[in-house]
Amino acid sequence: MRKVIVVPDGLQAERGTGRALPQPSFMYRGVLDHAARQYLRDTLYLAPANDFGCGVCEQAAAAAYLRKAAPDVVCVAVAYGQSNYIDTRGNARGMRLHFEQRSAWPVPPITLIAARPHARRAALCFRKEGFLIERLVAVDCSIPPEEPVVSRLWYYRWPTIHATYEALAYLRDLLRPAA
Repeated sequence: MRKVIVVPDGLQAERGTGRALPQPSFMYRGVLDHAARQYLRDTLYLAPANDFGCGVCEQAAAAAYLRKAAPDVVCVAVAYGQSNYIDTRGNARGMRLHFEQRSAWPVPPITLIAARPHARRAALCFRKEGFLIERLVAVDCSIPPEEPVVSRLWYYRWPTIHATYEALAYLRDLLRPAA
């Protein structure tokens, strides 16, 4: 059974206010649906992430969303006292700490699943935390025009701005020291 790590990608937002709701965003749902269809026999690890102020973190919302579709889901809690925004490097760091705390580090090569705009940077961050990636799965997701986006992720609505953000964040993460 493979270890399949799913990279979080936001929560839904309330129309008009942008206030976060305790359900996965359109982008995250696309990734979760793909993972549930393609990796049903594997353990899905939901990387630790943010609650965007709604009190339910991305991975907990994802676990609830997957409850019926994927039988073997591990919702990884933030294990390192992070109180600020958890970025992609923090997702990777939290996963590594999860395995270390269970004396399961190092893990065998993993399958890493992320939304396409985020996948390359997610792979970089997980590699810098010491993960060996056997397979990177970049899932295509498109935003439904009627779906609101949490305020922090406003740039998701504009693919060119989103790509620019990811390129700059990739450069930042490339220059950050390894674990």
